[in-house]
Amino acid sequence: MRWFRLDEEGFGVYLPPHYREAFGVVLGDLRELLLADNRDVLRRLYPTAYPDDPDRTEEFAAFAHDQLLATRLDDLDTVETTLEADTLTEEELSAWMKSANELRLVLGTQLDISEDEDPAYDEDHPLAATYELYRFLAAIVDDAVQALATALPTKDD
Repeated sequence: MRWFRLDEEGFGVYLPPHYREAFGVVLGDLRELLLADNRDVLRRLYPTAYPDDPDRTEEFAAFAHDQLLATRLDDLDTVETTLEADTLTEEELSAWMKSANELRLVLGTQLDISEDEDPAYDEDHPLAATYELYRFLAAIVDDAVQALATALPTKDD
């Protein structure tokens, strides 16, 4: 079953209540991490723009950081406001997707998972719940991307 589907009124949300609740909790955690500005944990959200030029990297970070942070916090506000909604607009679903992906990237950093890796782990692993959360967030991102893709115009439009 897909969690997001385009219908006549927007994007229907079919995420079970306990998943919505869990998503809301971890998004609160993401907000705290963003506001604490722990660059080590958030390094995938603020990648180095110029790896060979520390001065240009610092200049870019000073220019872009506050804008990126504001956008991320706005997206979190949107998700938190629409967490119980049955239907989302394209902008709202995009905020869900981006917020889930940002948290997935943070968890991937903490778990040392590369972008192209599907992590294998034993259910007895001490971080098994974190790996499951990572997979849950990846599924939200994937499902949102697929739903948003159905709204794209085709060649015939």
